[in-house]
Amino acid sequence: MGEIDDDWSLIDLDYRDDLELAVEVASYGPDVVVEAPQSVKDQVVGLLTGARAAHGGPTSSLRASRASGTQRPEECTSFAGRDGR
Repeated sequence: MGEIDDDWSLIDLDYRDDLELAVEVASYGPDVVVEAPQSVKDQVVGLLTGARAAHGGPTSSLRASRASGTQRPEECTSFAGRDGR
């Protein structure tokens, strides 16, 4: 685990099942950004897009990065989460 800035931490996880990890990550909503692998990233976006549509939100795709533009290291192969989550 490492810090990206005062609000974000970077963690690497070992896991066996992409969908299981995607469900866990998606449960944090906008407080998590998946850096890699792409398969988990795609599943998280799909889960969150489906949840938003199911609750009457717009159906356009979710953005893959944080709106604030906080830069994270390019070599990340994990996901970042806001501290305290």
